[in-house]
Amino acid sequence: MFVRVALALAAVTFVTGSLVAAVLGAAGGPVFGSLYRMHTYHVQHPFAFLALASVVFGVVGAGWVRAFGRSVGVRRWASAVGAIALTVVVASVPGGVLWVAYDMAAGFVPDGPAFWSQIGWGAATGLQVGWLVALTSVPFNVLGVAYGLFALDRASGTVARRAVADGPAAGGL
Repeated sequence: MFVRVALALAAVTFVTGSLVAAVLGAAGGPVFGSLYRMHTYHVQHPFAFLALASVVFGVVGAGWVRAFGRSVGVRRWASAVGAIALTVVVASVPGGVLWVAYDMAAGFVPDGPAFWSQIGWGAATGLQVGWLVALTSVPFNVLGVAYGLFALDRASGTVARRAVADGPAAGGL
């Protein structure tokens, strides 16, 4: 059940995020923020970065459904916001590596051991600045947090209803 919830959250998040990005882009507004003097590979190739973040959200969200899906009140919503923040932090590491891959595809490929050093630099830099890029991506980030809270709430409700329908033999998530 964990894998099914993770895949469902990832797929729905990718589709929703892609539609929101397309609408914001068509409206002429910025979709993603960037830092000063930063190559904007995430703006040029948004769907790869959205897919990566969606997969991470799917896994983190399925873990949240398992751990906190039946909680109520402040604990439920605080933990959901925590799951969204954890998604940003965790996705920043492979996001930095993906950014380096696009940088290499643009012709900036180091030789020998410097190649792996560059990959490590991408992971570390992604962890350092990924959250800041997400923070500057207004209004996409605000819509993303609202969607994330909604998606986690719906996923936990669906799993709870399925567990009741399947009975105690199903074993839950």
